[in-house]
Amino acid sequence: MSAAAIRRLLGSETALEPLPAARSYRVDATILLFSLPIYTRTNVGYGYAKHSVTRDADRSTHLLEFAARSLPERARGLNRLGMIRETVAENGGGIVEAHYLGFMTASREESLSEAKKALNNSSPQTLFVAIEGESRPEEVHSRRAHFVADAGAGAAEWKRLQTMAEAGLRDPTERGGEQQSRPASADGAPPTFLFALLKAVRSREEKLRQVYVYGRDRFELATARKPDPRMGQRLAAKGVGRRAGSVTAIAGTIRNLRTSEKIVFRIWTEDGGDLVPLRIEYQPRSYLQLALETEA
Repeated sequence: MSAAAIRRLLGSETALEPLPAARSYRVDATILLFSLPIYTRTNVGYGYAKHSVTRDADRSTHLLEFAARSLPERARGLNRLGMIRETVAENGGGIVEAHYLGFMTASREESLSEAKKALNNSSPQTLFVAIEGESRPEEVHSRRAHFVADAGAGAAEWKRLQTMAEAGLRDPTERGGEQQSRPASADGAPPTFLFALLKAVRSREEKLRQVYVYGRDRFELATARKPDPRMGQRLAAKGVGRRAGSVTAIAGTIRNLRTSEKIVFRIWTEDGGDLVPLRIEYQPRSYLQLALETEA
């Protein structure tokens, strides 16, 4: 997305809300066997989440960002990282325009045995996959590309990796990864991933179903929320959150509408607090569960 397009999304006369929300997380990993935990290791990585809003006369523009990476020295040499950033403009009628950019380490470990082979990889370079897309009422558009970076590239180099991702997405030889379609609904632009999660957090409905777009695919996001004072007490004991009784658990399932593949997750938020989760749990593979907890 060009600088002019971003300025158009943000509007010419905007004021940033005084307290944009941001949290940093510690990542803990649990190995599963037949869905049962057999090994847990703490502090195998770290991440962050951010959310801020700008407002003008007729729209609000949300800036959302999430990133995480492993610590190879704590994860038996496994080096994985990823980032996604979204800019979403909405008004009273729904989403006006949305843009997302992301990149992550390319990995295909589908089983525990394949994951073990990926440990202590001595390759000097790492393959990344990058994705960029726009969602508008009249069109949904995405591009996908690959690029190679030093294997030791870490969080301190995320800006350089983003530049490399953007260059890969502009490479004419990568045009095979380009997708364009019309929205499946006439109700305006479909939401993007982080914005759909944000809507689930903001909603007071006990159960909510949404469909969002990411790349060439559409996904169903089903969420259910309920109070979780026990987790609230545990987090409060660590100095996270303000009131134990205000913590809510949101359980979710993401289903790819093309392949039917599913990912389950849970997030914990604080009613009356900011919209960035206090804790995140998800299972990216059948053998692996990750927990991201706010560092007080």
